[in-house]
Amino acid sequence: MKKNIIISIRFLFQLFCLFLATETLAQSASKQINEIKRNEAYLFEEATAATAKEARELAVVKLAKVLADYMEEKNPVGAAKLDDFKDLAEGAEEIVTDRGSQKRVFLYFSKHDIDATAEEASQEEKPKTVPEQKPEEKSKPKVEADSQPSTEQMPTPKVTPVVEQKEDTKEKTPLPASKTYSNKNILDESLAEWQKRLLSSFLREDLTLLSAKDLVNTYRIENKIKRHGSMSNPPVKAVSAFFVFADETGKVVAVLGRDKEGKRLNYISGNYENISDYNLYNYIWFTLNN
Repeated sequence: MKKNIIISIRFLFQLFCLFLATETLAQSASKQINEIKRNEAYLFEEATAATAKEARELAVVKLAKVLADYMEEKNPVGAAKLDDFKDLAEGAEEIVTDRGSQKRVFLYFSKHDIDATAEEASQEEKPKTVPEQKPEEKSKPKVEADSQPSTEQMPTPKVTPVVEQKEDTKEKTPLPASKTYSNKNILDESLAEWQKRLLSSFLREDLTLLSAKDLVNTYRIENKIKRHGSMSNPPVKAVSAFFVFADETGKVVAVLGRDKEGKRLNYISGNYENISDYNLYNYIWFTLNN
C-alpha cells in the first residue's frame, strides 16, 4: 500500500513538472511573438485554424501579400523579378502555439533577408549586359589595327575608352560576390575533404539564415545533404546533425558540428560548445551524405 502511494505521488509530481514545462514554453513563445511584433526589423503574419497545417497555409498566403507590398515599395525592380512570393513566404520562420482547442501559427521574416533577396534579384540582369558589350568593344580595336597604318594618330583616342571600359567591368564584376568569407579552416578530422569544403561555405561573415537555407537547398539538389529542417521539425537523431544558428536580425552566429560526448565544435569560433547555449536562437539543421 505504501509503495502504491509513493508511485502515485511520483506520477503526480512528474505530471506537475510536465505542466510547468509546457506552460513555460507557451509563455516563452508568446514573449518571442510579442518581441517580434514590436521590432520594426521584421515582417510577420499569423493565422489560427483547427490544425497547425491549415493555420500555416493561411498564414503563408497572408505573409506573401505583406512581402509583395513591402518589396514593391522598397525595391520594385527586385520585386518584379521574383516569380512567386508564396514560395518566399514558405521559407519564413514559424512559431506554433495553442489557442484554446485550435493551433496558432505565427510566421515572420527579417527585413534584412528580404532586402538582400530583392537586391540579388535586381542584379541578375547585370552579368547579361556586360558580355553583350564585350564582343563589340574587342572587335573595334582589331578592325582598326588591321585597316589603319600604325603611323596614324586617330586610332589612339578610339582605343583609350575601350581600355577604360574594361577596367570598369573589372571593378563591377566583384560587386555581386562582394560578400567576404572568414577563411576559417574546418579543423574536424572526422570529416572528408568535400564535407569540410561544404561546411566552409556556411562561414561567410555576412551569412543570414535565409542564405543558409539556400545553401542547404543547393547541396540537397546536389545529393550532398541527406536530410534538413528547421525549428518546426527538429531532427530525429540530433547527434548526427549539423546546426546553423542565427540571432534576432537573421545573421548566422554559430555553425555547430556533430555531437561529441555532449559537446559540438563551433566552426566559427573554433571552440567546443553546448547546443543548449543557443536555446533562444533560430536555427536550421542538416545531415550529410557519406
